[in-house]
Amino acid sequence: MPLDQSLTPKELAKRWRCSVVRVRRMIASGALAAIQFDGRVRITPEAIAAAENGTLAVRPRTRRQRERIDPEIARLLDC
Repeated sequence: MPLDQSLTPKELAKRWRCSVVRVRRMIASGALAAIQFDGRVRITPEAIAAAENGTLAVRPRTRRQRERIDPEIARLLDC
């Protein structure tokens, strides 16, 4: 595992467009694997790929917004 390809929490937060605190919380909870090298936290490319393709991945919406409406109201709107 080359460390030059691993990312810091700050770099990963920028990539994922979230806060550094969120990335660090994911690491602390065990949802995201990380290593500590010379006192610095690094996330390996394998861990990033697993997170992006696994259970942490953002799933595209499959339901339309209208399906969240109460069925009786949706029936009335179809009239």
